[in-house]
Amino acid sequence: METPEVIPITDLRRDTARIIAGQIAAETPAYITQGGYVTAVVLSPERYRGLARLAERGMAADRAAEANARMTGGRQREAEDDG
Repeated sequence: METPEVIPITDLRRDTARIIAGQIAAETPAYITQGGYVTAVVLSPERYRGLARLAERGMAADRAAEANARMTGGRQREAEDDG
């Protein structure tokens, strides 16, 4: 797993264009800190879209599992034994 860059918000204010360009080129997230705490994350648009697609798939899988549980009354189907 990659190590994200940690950037104080004062540095981001001073050199926003360079920092954003660097993060897009590096394709890694940057954590923006304020008062020593992470307050934001800078991602490239491609990285963000990829994460959004993963989240959508996860939510769709959760909805499908919930619907299946409602239809089966919460019972799991047992595999048939062909013997």
